[in-house]
Amino acid sequence: MRLRASRLFMKAHVQCGLRVSVPIIGGGSFGTDRWQPWIINEAKALSILKAAWDRGINAIDTAGSYSNGESERIMGKFIKQVSFISARLTK
Repeated sequence: MRLRASRLFMKAHVQCGLRVSVPIIGGGSFGTDRWQPWIINEAKALSILKAAWDRGINAIDTAGSYSNGESERIMGKFIKQVSFISARLTK
């Protein structure tokens, strides 16, 4: 998958000073394509997340209601793969 280059900004969170990427990546379409044909399956979602991570995006949005929790499970798998918490959130 190829993503076009775009501008990435880092914005300090007002309350804690954490530097968060703008844009962020949303997981509303990640899950299982058994639900709806437009849902992005796990393999493709992990590829998208990795591409975003490699380009500096460090903020993700997910919710338990996205594909009945499948989005959160996929995000959790990705976070474990790249050590998201220790690599980005603690520096």
